[in-house]
Amino acid sequence: MRPYKLLPLLLTIFLSCDENNEQNKSVAIGKVGTPLISDTSEAFDTFNQRFHEDSKFQISRIDFPIGGRFADGENSYNWTVKNWQFLKEAVKETVDTEEYEHNFERTDTTVTEKYWIENSGFKIERRFRKIGGKWFLTYYDDINL
Repeated sequence: MRPYKLLPLLLTIFLSCDENNEQNKSVAIGKVGTPLISDTSEAFDTFNQRFHEDSKFQISRIDFPIGGRFADGENSYNWTVKNWQFLKEAVKETVDTEEYEHNFERTDTTVTEKYWIENSGFKIERRFRKIGGKWFLTYYDDINL
């Protein structure tokens, strides 16, 4: 057989092997040989720590404009990338204080945290949502009237 006749056969074998390899990249083999789909979604706890330590990462995980606003006795505005105030305090499930009320709600795709003082005009609310396997801040109310 002439070498130029083997070329199409070799190309077919090479390309089919590469195609199968691409399909198997996201599958791991379990102990009993069953394929397991690897979960590449981001854990909230890991995100929460980095989000509140790294200002560039924080900005990258806020798709402006977001819901919520800033309001105090003199100013009131919606959040933009230009007026954003870096959030340093990480989200917490529980808070040990009697100064204000605290509520924390968590599902697989959302996290909501609220702080408030009843009948005072003080409220902070943060909402995070998992989008495409990554966490994003989608709402931030910082009200202190």
